[in-house]
Amino acid sequence: METFRKALFMLLLAGGAALADRPPLQSDLDHCTLATQSGGRNANLQGTVRLQMLIRPDGRPYAAFVWSERGISDRQLERCLSNVPMLWTLAPSALDYAWPYPVQFVPGGEQIVSSGSGSTTQQSLPSAFMPRLEEPPGWEPLNVAAAQATLDLLEDASIAEHGTAELAIHRYPAAISAFHDALARNSTDKLALRGLAQALAESGGDLKEAAAAAKKLIDLDPNGEQGHEAMLRVCIAAKDDVCTVQQFNLTNKAKDLSLRFLVLRDELKPFAEQASTRLQQRKPQAGVAAAGGGAAAAPAPSDPCAAEQGDDKQALCVVKRCLDEGTTLYARELGEQNHVEYQLGDWRAKQVGAGKLLVTRPIAPKDREKGGGSHDAMWLVTLGDQLVMHPGNLEAKQITLQHNRCTARASR
Repeated sequence: METFRKALFMLLLAGGAALADRPPLQSDLDHCTLATQSGGRNANLQGTVRLQMLIRPDGRPYAAFVWSERGISDRQLERCLSNVPMLWTLAPSALDYAWPYPVQFVPGGEQIVSSGSGSTTQQSLPSAFMPRLEEPPGWEPLNVAAAQATLDLLEDASIAEHGTAELAIHRYPAAISAFHDALARNSTDKLALRGLAQALAESGGDLKEAAAAAKKLIDLDPNGEQGHEAMLRVCIAAKDDVCTVQQFNLTNKAKDLSLRFLVLRDELKPFAEQASTRLQQRKPQAGVAAAGGGAAAAPAPSDPCAAEQGDDKQALCVVKRCLDEGTTLYARELGEQNHVEYQLGDWRAKQVGAGKLLVTRPIAPKDREKGGGSHDAMWLVTLGDQLVMHPGNLEAKQITLQHNRCTARASR
């Protein structure tokens, strides 16, 4: 299947290039490199800037931003790079799609320039290398700060496209607002329906509204990719393993999947594989705890957390089950962003009132001498008929919104 996908993209790329108004050119990257050196900044560029392009079905990018950076953090250079894809036309596709564009930089070397009066030594320009579009790199964490600082959109981008761009860089309130606006103008806007379902599911929003948007999209196009992808994201947020596997299979078989296959491969396939593994390892059981910063049902008799003695230990067990993996992912992303390796401490729970616990997961630099402060994540957990987790700081909120394994309905 992967070989077929690569062959498909190479064929489409060739067809798109033949019709392109403006294919990617080396001079586009050289322009940004020259501007950086002329400005006296980072003359010895070395590293990689990974762009992410959001592309219309006709192959025209309508938005671009820096997804991640290694060795380079020059915002002026990155904004220049984010601007140039809007000049290009790439591969057409059945639906809009996202595609990475990693640009590698190597520093310039010394060169001898001869003249009538002798010779001088000059520093040559850094070199920027164009990637092979038909060989997209694997997944890596989004650098949210870089993405939000470098987003560029076409002036004629639609409201739904604006929302999709805001969603891509995790500005969820702006994205949801844009999708609502687009749907108020056209209730069958497929891009807006898909985006709304995804934004609500990812941000810990109203899963009922998210599922309704996804269902409407499926009703509009039962065999289309967009509705099943949207529902798949809702199923993942709801921690519904059966639904996740079913919708992943339907999405992968959609008639118009085309170049959106990369979203499935890099972003959604791991969740489907994990769901499939869990289904194989356990008998069907009800009552998995909900969470996402919201209400979680009390542990069911078949729930491993029910074996813990005492409400406090049961509550800590539920929190760890929902967020243990998320804290690991957050620490990894934090390390990529700050170029510092972080290590996780043991979960801790402290009673702070009647029926209330402060649950903490330490996240600190492995080597404090290399810089980087502590980013301990804290939740205030309220016990009762339902267990409610309230993020107590920014770290906890980001983990809850982005990396929660349980049903998500955020407590603001």
